[in-house]
Formats: sequence, structure tokens, C-alpha cells
Amino acid sequence: MLPSFIVKKSDGTTNVTYSLRSSGATTEYIDTTSSPAAPRSAKISHSMKPIGSRGSDRHTTLFQSVVLDSSGMPQIVSDTRTVTVPRSEAVTDVIVKDCIAASTGYWALPGMVDATLDGITL
Repeated sequence: MLPSFIVKKSDGTTNVTYSLRSSGATTEYIDTTSSPAAPRSAKISHSMKPIGSRGSDRHTTLFQSVVLDSSGMPQIVSDTRTVTVPRSEAVTDVIVKDCIAASTGYWALPGMVDATLDGITL
């Protein structure tokens, strides 16, 4: 696992560094510049089937930003992606990577995030 990783904010220029907080069944990272009361965090987890078994492996990333409202109550914004990969010889790495690229590309389309947040499917 990475000791830390850097991603860009939505403005495309500001970096956010997530540092390893804990590891285990779920690996947790935290933006150390965020406050403990309103943290920015990332959680990565894997649910793997035993080799030779049927079913699907699941890989989940969860990014959260906590903000405090005017009453001091935490409000959580989150973005979750789960990649589900069946344990089948028909499923290749290329098929999985193409599926991930399609989802990533969809969110990168101009205006897609704003439209989605407005309840519009483009």
C-alpha cells in the first residue's frame, strides 16, 4: 500500500495529499491538512473470493469530505466506486480496465458532474 498519494481538487491545480492512517481489511487515508472535526478521507477495501471459487471479487474506494453546517452538525459528502469482477475465465484484465476507463471517462466529460448533481442525465 502507498504511504501517501496526491490527487488534484476539482479546480485542477490544488493538490490534496492523503496519508496512510490505518491498514487492515480496509486501508484508510486522511488529508492531514483537514481538521479532525471535518476530515477529508479515503478508504480502500477488497473482498476477494478464494482462488478456484466462483463468485465475484469486489474492490471499493470511498472518498469523503465532512463539512460542518451552521449548527456545527457534520454533513458528509461521499463518492464511492465499487469494481466487481466475476471469477471467470471469460473476464480478462482488458475487459475490467475498459470498464473502469468508461466510468472514469464518463465523469470526465465536460459538464457531467454539474449535470449529475442537478439530477440531469446527459
